[in-house]
Amino acid sequence: KDLKKSFTDFPILLPDSEAKPEPFLIWGDSHGRGMVTLFRAMCEENNTNGYYACRSSTPSILGVNFLPNDDSLAPHNDHVLEIIDRDKIRRVIMISRWAKYIHRGKHSRQDPLSDRDSTGRPSEVVFREALAHTIDELRKRDIEIIIMKQAPLQFRSPPSSLWMTQRFGYDPSKTGVTITEHQAHQLEVNAIIDSLAQPGVHILDPLSILSHENGHTKVHERNEIFYSDDNHLSRAGVMALKPLFAPYFPKGKTTP
Repeated sequence: KDLKKSFTDFPILLPDSEAKPEPFLIWGDSHGRGMVTLFRAMCEENNTNGYYACRSSTPSILGVNFLPNDDSLAPHNDHVLEIIDRDKIRRVIMISRWAKYIHRGKHSRQDPLSDRDSTGRPSEVVFREALAHTIDELRKRDIEIIIMKQAPLQFRSPPSSLWMTQRFGYDPSKTGVTITEHQAHQLEVNAIIDSLAQPGVHILDPLSILSHENGHTKVHERNEIFYSDDNHLSRAGVMALKPLFAPYFPKGKTTP
């Protein structure tokens, strides 16, 4: 579920568990919310717990809005940071559909990503500065950061594409966009994310799991489809990323 405007506490991953929540947080948009399924399973396996703060179409970036028509993002993320401080969160896992925000207003008719109170600067400039500022604010608090890059965006919804593949006898391992196409789409935003790597900031790339050796991205495995639409991972797709996060859930602990 989305974090509501009036929230006073972060939702707990496993609200009915007796495991005490560790001070770690999943912070993101609907892509982050989709990953909650995986983190719940990993918490259950490791007898631990944690929190999440996810809101649709709201990147985990401080000080940005979609102006001129939406000024709700910056206050929302300000409030997330306030609760991070109040609850002494020690690890933040940032998951968002990053390329969507850097491309707003350039490849779509959507309002661009804007500074808190102004318009006019390109979305990619706003994104670069705001993400760097967000990382700085968290690191000033000595918070460990994990950033997951975006899962490959598909040209078509994989469930329908796989149906066509099956009907006409095409190679299903070539259903996904090519790795080259994915990397081209993510080139600019991934360069920004990579530039933020430093002690205490870990960058994870799901492409290492969501790709075939034939040069295509992976949209299914055996009988399980990894996407629910052209950009959101399904439960099976999310669970496939478990090896990416396993090193951060050792022996029931998720804190440094």
